[in-house]
Amino acid sequence: MRLNAISIAVFSASFWLASTAASDTLEQAVERAVYTSPALLQAHSRVRSFEENVNVARADYYPTVFINGGIGEEQTDYLSGNNVDRRLETSELGVVVRQSLFSGLRTVNDVSRLSAEERAERYQLFAEAESTGMESIEVYLELLLAEKILEVALQNQAEHEEVRDAVQNKVSNQLAPTSDLAQVEGRLASARSSAIAAQNRIFELKARYLATIGEVPAELIDPSSAQLTLPVDLPSAIDVAANGHPQILSSKESIEAAQGEYRAAKGLHSPEVYLELSANRNDNNGGIEGLDENAAVMLRVEYQLFAGGGHSAQIRSSSHNVNAALNARRDAEIQVRQGVEISWYSSEYTSQQLDFLRENVRQSEEAERGYQSQYDVGRRDLLSLLIVKSETFAARRSYLEVYYQNLIAQYRVLYSMGTLLDSLTVEYPEEWEAEE
Repeated sequence: MRLNAISIAVFSASFWLASTAASDTLEQAVERAVYTSPALLQAHSRVRSFEENVNVARADYYPTVFINGGIGEEQTDYLSGNNVDRRLETSELGVVVRQSLFSGLRTVNDVSRLSAEERAERYQLFAEAESTGMESIEVYLELLLAEKILEVALQNQAEHEEVRDAVQNKVSNQLAPTSDLAQVEGRLASARSSAIAAQNRIFELKARYLATIGEVPAELIDPSSAQLTLPVDLPSAIDVAANGHPQILSSKESIEAAQGEYRAAKGLHSPEVYLELSANRNDNNGGIEGLDENAAVMLRVEYQLFAGGGHSAQIRSSSHNVNAALNARRDAEIQVRQGVEISWYSSEYTSQQLDFLRENVRQSEEAERGYQSQYDVGRRDLLSLLIVKSETFAARRSYLEVYYQNLIAQYRVLYSMGTLLDSLTVEYPEEWEAEE
């Protein structure tokens, strides 16, 4: 019993020293993970980069203004065939304003493409946030499970110690053979080993918890599965996922981006029409003394007749990108549907297992009580008692494992539908919202 108390004290102290928060609900843990995840912060930066790419493309809607100027010394030897041999201090100043009027709708399609890419990246950010949320839930519940298993392991150890003390007393009074003591000591060593393994599992999960969520609280609050609202049936869950999963929405936007790229590539075969306004003020230019000023308004057309086949190749390349995006969407739909089905059946079957495992625990505990009573009056041997105690511990452990597997499976149903964070009422950071 003294060893048991020491192990509990060491474990509790080490847990407390590693903790930085008093307690955490599952929702608080998920929110902290989403708000502080370095991977999500990187993903958000990529979204902001795509937002700026849209602004770069929109700049083509506005005119460009060029200003040029210079001052220096100009040497003119001949002017219109006449030898002038003249050196003049010269200066030049000019301005050109150019406004694109038509470029094969390339700017329109580039803006459309980049806007779709930005939306696709934003949905991808939401999908990654869902993954982070699910990972947080798993480590949270696995840590809870490990704590529960440690409790039953320490209980099993304490019960074996009580049996050992009773047998040791009998052996001392020559009421039982020393082989009984050896037998119970062996079982006690196994029980202690199970408790140590349970403690080690907790320390492993604490490290994962710290890496995933950021803080290891002194207390975890066990969530109730009754709080979860799941669809009434599998087809309903599949329908929700097909229409709103971030991964599918991202793939749809990727198709729109690829189609915009294709339309922009086709515009390369069109002429570019732009309006140009220019004005110049030159002094002592071209070997002629005096001021020279001029201004012009021109409607210009540029058409590239040959580019080595590059434009046609770019059109073909972008058409392949459209096909790739279409297939990526099909793959996303398959993956999402598969995830929904797997998580749904896992939730269903682990729920059915719980009924049998709960009954197994009840019957094992009842059998253990009976064997203990019979052993106390000499109607059961020691081995039978030790075996039934081991079976009770295994039954309790199996029930706890499947209970938390079922809880994780229910959360995974929501995750596979793409509605996990919404179900937990965990809101995205404000800066994640699209700029108007």
